[in-house]
Amino acid sequence: MGYNQLLINDSIIRSISIFDSNKKLQVLKNELHSNGYIDELFQEYDLDFFKNSYYAEFRDFVFSNLAKDSINTLRKDFNEVFLFHKKGIKIKLNYCKIFLFPEGLHFFLLDFTPIGNTLNVISDTTFCIQKLELNNLISNEEQPSIEWIKWIESNCLKGNKILSTKEKHVSVDDYSGSKFKLFTVIDLEKQVSHEERLHLLYDIGCNARIGSAAGNDENSPSNEYFKELTNNKISVFKNYDILPLFDSFTVIGNHILSPETWKKNTWETTYFRIILYNLFIKYNLFKFNKEVKEDSIQTRNNFESFVNKYNFSHISFNFLPNLLLKNHRKALEIDSELSLFQERINRINQEIQERQQSRMNTLISIVTVLSSLSSISPIHDIVDTFRVKHDWSNTLFYGVLSIPFILIAFILVRYIFPDQTKILVTKIKKTFKN
Repeated sequence: MGYNQLLINDSIIRSISIFDSNKKLQVLKNELHSNGYIDELFQEYDLDFFKNSYYAEFRDFVFSNLAKDSINTLRKDFNEVFLFHKKGIKIKLNYCKIFLFPEGLHFFLLDFTPIGNTLNVISDTTFCIQKLELNNLISNEEQPSIEWIKWIESNCLKGNKILSTKEKHVSVDDYSGSKFKLFTVIDLEKQVSHEERLHLLYDIGCNARIGSAAGNDENSPSNEYFKELTNNKISVFKNYDILPLFDSFTVIGNHILSPETWKKNTWETTYFRIILYNLFIKYNLFKFNKEVKEDSIQTRNNFESFVNKYNFSHISFNFLPNLLLKNHRKALEIDSELSLFQERINRINQEIQERQQSRMNTLISIVTVLSSLSSISPIHDIVDTFRVKHDWSNTLFYGVLSIPFILIAFILVRYIFPDQTKILVTKIKKTFKN
């Protein structure tokens, strides 16, 4: 029997992506509730487990249900079977979950069950559900033919767009990438060797044809490339291996999801949220890199606040969650991108300070010149004579006279602090608009 005919006991197959919204969190939640979503809350015994297993900062953010600064989770069941035209296979969509973050981008996942219990069916399933392109067509009993991405936008995201078209540009599409991220856990019916698992991890994680890594044809990776991709693999216990990659997180083993129900729940709920947290950091880094070109000052402030609040180096009292965090983080190149972006922010800060110092020096020169002029008493006498001649009161006359000085002061402040003035003006406009 070849690899592609290996039988599966059970599996977790999820696609993950982002969407953005300028609506307030409660408004967005209410809209999702009206579209069939319900709040998904952890049970008391789960919260006790999280309390004893995870650092408070991470736990309160990721596992604390509806606390002020935690992720809000909503769920909508579908239980619909779709025919994906590209591969001609049927796939069952179980449900969609939406994760509303207190700030930054929001996430959603789609949970699937393959129709079939072989590894080849798993491979075809992940290949179909990962594609964002518009020519990825599906159909079911109610809908004869529709683009997969449009069905998701309409039925799962209540009209929130995630992919740009010729008619409309979607900002989140600038940093979402060309495909969904995948979270895949496969429980094989029989045990295979560590080497065989690594080959299968490559095939599933890279969406390659089953047998590519173990084969020797034009689709097979070179030894160097294979070693590079599997460098971050996690091998803790003898019955499974994990391969975190840039676009996927894949687990393959034996008896990792069954027969005990808590095993599957651990991967679906606890470990999945570690992966979701890393994706939250990564996608927001994509966003910061785009926005820094448009408004460097505001992006710098937002980035520094974001890192101080959400960038956790350690999350658990136990070793495996920290290991998952570390190796997946490495696969996503989060730390290197954080470091490079911080350097970029520092250069922006330095440039701003140098510009402000230059403008300040110019202002000091102007003040020095003015202070070297003769006394302004004669000027005051002339101005006051003009006021008396036209019978203006002190309040009215000097009130009118102060207007050009206020304008000059505003111009000088804007000249010295252009970026801060721009931010202040923007905030004032938003205040009046609201």
